Amino acid sequence: MAPGAAFEVYIESAFRHMGFRAQRISGSGDTDILVQWYDGNGSLRTAIVDGKSTASGRVTHNNVSDVAIDTHKEKRSAEYVAIIGPAFGGDTIKNMAKRKQWALITADELGQVVSSVEALGLRPADVGMLFEAPDGLSRLAGLIDTRQRELDILSLVISRLKTESETEEAVSARDVSLIERGSPLAPNIDELLDTFRLFDRLDLDIVRSIEDVQDPRYATYRIGDARSAAKRLRAIATSIERGL
Repeated sequence: MAPGAAFEVYIESAFRHMGFRAQRISGSGDTDILVQWYDGNGSLRTAIVDGKSTASGRVTHNNVSDVAIDTHKEKRSAEYVAIIGPAFGGDTIKNMAKRKQWALITADELGQVVSSVEALGLRPADVGMLFEAPDGLSRLAGLIDTRQRELDILSLVISRLKTESETEEAVSARDVSLIERGSPLAPNIDELLDTFRLFDRLDLDIVRSIEDVQDPRYATYRIGDARSAAKRLRAIATSIERGL
């Protein structure tokens, strides 16, 4: 394949891997890649993507036709436009993108998003914000950081419950917040309550309720058959993926 065509195939594959509907169209008079997804309200969203590979490794305004992109956007009834390239050079293309509400995304940034989606299980409804110029990509980065923190806190709570189980001590969300207040994560009480509620939704065997009180901050828990629960959840995930 020519470099430009190979780059378009890469972009199409990246979005498909993240769960989007993606179709490489290319050719004269049309967009390179059409991307669609359903947002959190169930509404279908459409974006056109222009893939730019250059020998210099930098995309400038000379590589982009705003007239052509506007035509492609109208033809596909798209709400969003993204230009994906190795890097972007010069203020002109950045100002043009700001004026036209285009998202400028580097190939490295797209690759990092794909890796985060794979690791965190983000939905197209979440990831679709990357098309929302001018700050969609930065807001998506914030969401990724938040989701990663949630998983790190989950691991911290499991570790704390496992440690306390060696002395047969039951602990509450309040206990964990006090014990871990000097740790790098230092989770607050609301984050810990969300984690314990997540355990209940995922599998009741992960942790066991010892004393249920009116104030959930003081309800106590011990670790349950967490390893077996994790294996069950992994088996369910594998079965879902096998059916896709």
